[in-house]
Amino acid sequence: MQIYDCIKSIKEVPYLAERGIHKGCRGKILDIEGTRLKIVFWNPRIHGDYAIVWVNEDDIAFSYRQDDEFLEITKANVHKFDESKHTSLIEADVYEYDWVKLIVEKEKYAKYGVHKGMEGCVLMPDSYDNEWYVEFSKEDGSGEVLADLCVAREDFVITERANIQ
Repeated sequence: MQIYDCIKSIKEVPYLAERGIHKGCRGKILDIEGTRLKIVFWNPRIHGDYAIVWVNEDDIAFSYRQDDEFLEITKANVHKFDESKHTSLIEADVYEYDWVKLIVEKEKYAKYGVHKGMEGCVLMPDSYDNEWYVEFSKEDGSGEVLADLCVAREDFVITERANIQ
């Protein structure tokens, strides 16, 4: 294995599971010290979230080597990772078709007619930067869509779980 090779975890390992990294999670090697590898793992459900962790080489498997074009992009951007703040993956506790209730009043939602206390349905299985795509219907009972917005996870609570997980 080499620096910047793409890898995946091949088994459930307690020290990785404590950080939200589970079997099948993918990442990229950032550094190598003997049989220990520093890896940036990507959150499979929250795009933009990552964790940088030292792992034993036996706990991961080589997946593929990037072509030269992508390797240069990786080298140019690797300095952007913040290893001091990204030591664990965020737990994705939201699922597609969960019903959620907005618990804050913010201009970024209000300008679309969505206000604190309104309920909506999550329409995507994954999030981007821990913002979930939620559809809010008009409150007149018509079922007509009022707005579909990306809503920050800290701005809502789950009121009803989807039965499809």
